[in-house]
Amino acid sequence: SPFLFARRFKFAVVDEAQALAKRTASLAKEYTIRPITISDFPHLMDLSEGFAAEEPLLKAVGANLVRCRRTWEHIFIQSIASQEILNTSLIAFHKASGAPVGYRMYYPVWRDD
Repeated sequence: SPFLFARRFKFAVVDEAQALAKRTASLAKEYTIRPITISDFPHLMDLSEGFAAEEPLLKAVGANLVRCRRTWEHIFIQSIASQEILNTSLIAFHKASGAPVGYRMYYPVWRDD
């Protein structure tokens, strides 16, 4: 019956939301997540080095941090500058070691038409 299906779907969504909430709470115990600032620039460059070494598409075209350094720097500087307006870019640090482990970044693309 449609009602039985709707009930099952409702419980599946609730179960998924509860599981996501538990995972998020456990992550908060291990990691610190905060907005990106200009002082994070060296950390972002360090993280991009690992990304360039592991990303399959970059590996296929022979890209590495040395060859793409100016591009990475430009992207990070623009994202940090837009942070004052957008406040959407985040960086995560491992609490125990204090090492940066990842980032979520909004890269603004400006167009003048």
